[in-house]
Amino acid sequence: HYTAALECCPSDSELAVTCLNNRAACFAQLKQHELVVRDTSEVLKQQPANIKALLRRMVAQDAAGRASEALQDASDVLTLEPKNHHALQVVARKRQSLNKKVDLGAVAPEASVAAFLFTEDRPLQCYACLKSLKHLRNARLNVTVFWAAERSCIHSYQLLEALPELRLPNVEVAWQEVKKGQLFEKFSRSVGRLSVEGIRSLLILSDTAVFHTDADMSAATAVLSDRNDTFAVRLDLNPRVEFFPKSQLCASAPHLKPFANDGRLLLWTRSFDASKMAYEAVPRESGWDEILDWTATLVRAAQISHFFSALQGQDVQSLQQMDDKAADWLSRRQRMKRSEVSHRSACFLEPLLVTLDPKVFGSTIEADALLRWTLYDSWKDRLPRLAEKLRWSEAEVMDYFKGVGEGSTEALQCLLDPSRYKDYYLDTVQVGLAPTTGLPQQLRDAPLVSWLVPARNCEFF
Repeated sequence: HYTAALECCPSDSELAVTCLNNRAACFAQLKQHELVVRDTSEVLKQQPANIKALLRRMVAQDAAGRASEALQDASDVLTLEPKNHHALQVVARKRQSLNKKVDLGAVAPEASVAAFLFTEDRPLQCYACLKSLKHLRNARLNVTVFWAAERSCIHSYQLLEALPELRLPNVEVAWQEVKKGQLFEKFSRSVGRLSVEGIRSLLILSDTAVFHTDADMSAATAVLSDRNDTFAVRLDLNPRVEFFPKSQLCASAPHLKPFANDGRLLLWTRSFDASKMAYEAVPRESGWDEILDWTATLVRAAQISHFFSALQGQDVQSLQQMDDKAADWLSRRQRMKRSEVSHRSACFLEPLLVTLDPKVFGSTIEADALLRWTLYDSWKDRLPRLAEKLRWSEAEVMDYFKGVGEGSTEALQCLLDPSRYKDYYLDTVQVGLAPTTGLPQQLRDAPLVSWLVPARNCEFF
């Protein structure tokens, strides 16, 4: 009957999609797995978020012995329904099969951390950020770079994808070009795969961040594993931070308590307006009270997956929109009677990174020219070798560097050598050019932030 109905209606109609989906259910009962895959694939071409079609195709792929295809469908199902029992079973079977292959005498692997790096029209900053990831120690980093670029920057991002110097030990980088309107779809699919791959921790990263000090990521993941009351580990914060440029806020650190298992990490309880109900809008939390900051924050992958499942069907066109929706969603859930968002956060005792205002590098074209000069200065005597590594022709490499001139600036030196900030007292993460005089206070002295901030704000001070 469904076949007869399909012959009588347009192939792209809602009725045709329903008939295909129902016919797939019939084929599933008859254990005709290939026909199930055929019909559900047609449904998903028109309705990618059709959960019934995804589940039916996942089960059929699994029954037909195509584990990788079943896992991909399970990933998409878990993006829509993070607690779906059938998808979790497929993932669990895959993990069991992997565990059987592990040599019992092998050394236990390091913690696996996924990192999502967002960059738009800033290949120079993306290059510097990726190079600085060498400071993230004791973890395998699976980095996904979501990049979007206007025409002038496209070749630079394509070059970075294959650049040898960005291949770091224990860091695997995948690149995803994001066109207008595709950010949410690509991001949510990547989030869904984390559960399939068994990765529990996700580092959300901005291309403006550059690390200057080693950070033990296994210690950061241990906080999230051992302390269920901790929502996130903020890599951008430390006890000295008292100024937040984005919100023009000056606030001293709250009461910080050392993490019992590792004194390098500190915990605090965020403040929020508990008098407001979850359905009421409130001003966005900021500073030390911000729940999730997109500069450099480590969170549980399951929490982000939950957030994205709640956003399905909404119009999200840019990272800023995603940031705003995440802040609102998390704020409302932290104010629920039974809060779904824990009220504590963590940070490292020592400063780890700085961010530089993109404006100091000039326009998009000027910043891209700085990157080309940097790469040319590094590879000018080995351009044929670079072409071989990039799998470009020598003519394409020469065309990329055509017209490159002297481009070294103070701002560029600061970006590529963030270690110059390491030994100075900094009360904010976003910094200007590195100080060249002896005025900054050395970090060896204990900070006086906790009492100076309220004192200097008093009228009589």
